[in-house]
Amino acid sequence: ASAGEAGFVSAEAPGAFPGLRTYRRTVLLVPTGPETGFLVDVFDVEGGSTHDYWLHGAADFEQGVEVEAPLAPVDPGPDPNGSNAGRARYDFLRNWLGSEVDRDLRIRLTGEGTRTDIWMSGSGAGQLRVAEGPAVRRAQEQDADLERYWFPAICLRRRSTESRFVTVIEANRKTDPIREVSRFPCEAGCVLLRVSDADGGWIIGMAPAGIGFKGRLPDGR
Repeated sequence: ASAGEAGFVSAEAPGAFPGLRTYRRTVLLVPTGPETGFLVDVFDVEGGSTHDYWLHGAADFEQGVEVEAPLAPVDPGPDPNGSNAGRARYDFLRNWLGSEVDRDLRIRLTGEGTRTDIWMSGSGAGQLRVAEGPAVRRAQEQDADLERYWFPAICLRRRSTESRFVTVIEANRKTDPIREVSRFPCEAGCVLLRVSDADGGWIIGMAPAGIGFKGRLPDGR
């Protein structure tokens, strides 16, 4: 996207795992300046019984993680993909921490003078998992250095047959980043958000399934 135009992409792969009816990722990039912006990420899953939404931190430098939830060491448990475990390879991750969550979440990644704010809106009941994954790029193809470099990996897990994950992500050096993300009810499977910063904010409507939508804001619009 440019400084004045948003970018939008949506991709589906219902055959990614057995038993799925919907497996769709929809991303909207909203510019806020010549070199700034934020991402709205919508992940829809129908089918199966365990749904994991994953994000990971920078591959080129070290980052710390700040989470608005109490974390404690956890056993990651079996790979939810079962016979398809070779696709995910959760066994490559280490130092698992977790928490039961039932509300909106904000997570912050910091490092090299940057920060990335991750707003998980309408998270609902689920399990938050934070781990470390191998930063292969920093090892520069030197196998002996793989144990030295790790990036933060974040997972929100739901036990359900149908899930929607809605996340707003802003990587910035600004002193006034996004202050709040609010999600409103919307018909026909759409997403309706208000993203607020010091200058006001944006009202964002998205229809990942491409069938249009109708929603109403708290002020009646």
